[in-house]
Amino acid sequence: MTTTDVTLEFTLSNDMAELDRLNDQLNHFRLAAGLATKCFNEVNLALEELFVNFVHYAHTGRYGRHAIRFSLSLADAVLTIRTEDNGMAFNPMSAASPDTKCPLEQRKIGGLGILLIKKAMDEIHYERLGQRNVTTFIKYIDNDATCLEQTAKPS
Repeated sequence: MTTTDVTLEFTLSNDMAELDRLNDQLNHFRLAAGLATKCFNEVNLALEELFVNFVHYAHTGRYGRHAIRFSLSLADAVLTIRTEDNGMAFNPMSAASPDTKCPLEQRKIGGLGILLIKKAMDEIHYERLGQRNVTTFIKYIDNDATCLEQTAKPS
């Protein structure tokens, strides 16, 4: 059993009102690729967290709409997600991981979302191209019954 090769590109603005549109696009991609909801939930949550970070932190002090471009592709059971934005330079791989063993009341605020993204993806690659952040996330999709959408077989 293999997944279907699928590509989807879309652009959102840095506005929390776009979160529903992000989820709609991700669900459309998941269905087109034949990925089971259970398999895609972790990726979906990581991309929601990434989007929220774009909205709240990428353009601090810079007003107006800014575009966030998403490109998703699935080929040979490899999910590749590329994001591109013109926010402040930020390499998610260089962000310090929070101390999750520290008591909750002593923890510093922040960092859990990036930790979630790092744990959800198998590889993360970052580069700054001119004034743009380009981040590529790779997730190896298990090519088995738990990841692929099951279709009812005629009896």
